[in-house]
Amino acid sequence: MWRIRTAAVATFAVLLVAGCGAKTGPSGTGGNAALGTVRGHVLLYPCAPVERVGSPCPGRPASGIEVDLVPEAGGQALSAKSATDGSYAIQAPPGTYQATVKTVRPVRGVRMVAVTAGQTATVDFVIDSGIR
Repeated sequence: MWRIRTAAVATFAVLLVAGCGAKTGPSGTGGNAALGTVRGHVLLYPCAPVERVGSPCPGRPASGIEVDLVPEAGGQALSAKSATDGSYAIQAPPGTYQATVKTVRPVRGVRMVAVTAGQTATVDFVIDSGIR
């Protein structure tokens, strides 16, 4: 009888732990086709105080910059930090969002973005590097 109870408790514990790891709804990503993706790059510009004519700097990747998606209809912002190559990606429920970056430097590229389920929208940001 003790073996049956131990096996039942162990099975229940395994099922409980497996169920706790599953993510559903807008906050989880677990293959949810109801979400869309916003991705892009955060770049610093200018790259140098002097540039050659006809050969402008394409920008340097800015890592660790927080990118926020603020729902136009209100609600909690979604965010991600840019990687070492300046890239970021955020999954979000369909809707319209204001895409912004958190930085003390001037930014070009703050704008509205429409998120569609199963689709990817690109929003790039250019941050003033302060080089003059």
